[in-house]
Amino acid sequence: MNTVASPACTVSPEAASRAFRRQLVLMATLGTFVPLAVLSLLYTLAPLPLTAQAASMLRAANGIAAVVIGLNALAVAALALARTWFMRRGLVRPVVWQPVPVVGRGESA
Repeated sequence: MNTVASPACTVSPEAASRAFRRQLVLMATLGTFVPLAVLSLLYTLAPLPLTAQAASMLRAANGIAAVVIGLNALAVAALALARTWFMRRGLVRPVVWQPVPVVGRGESA
């Protein structure tokens, strides 16, 4: 049974990095605009004149949207920092030190 990956199935590091960045941008965009779209829909459908009960419901929805957007921002920032940290750790390679060859010995005056 051949378990070696074919060269056509391997992903280059540049393509993987680009895909991860796109996923982060999509996560940040959706995590910001979906709660804001729901909030704007709630404000649009609120009864006029605004009752005390409707106002308290809108205030609660504002708080929930703020928490969701804040948690999403923290998640995106944590993923971006973790990616940066792991990429830097992966780039550090052990260096084998080689002695410096002495070309010639000159007599100093």
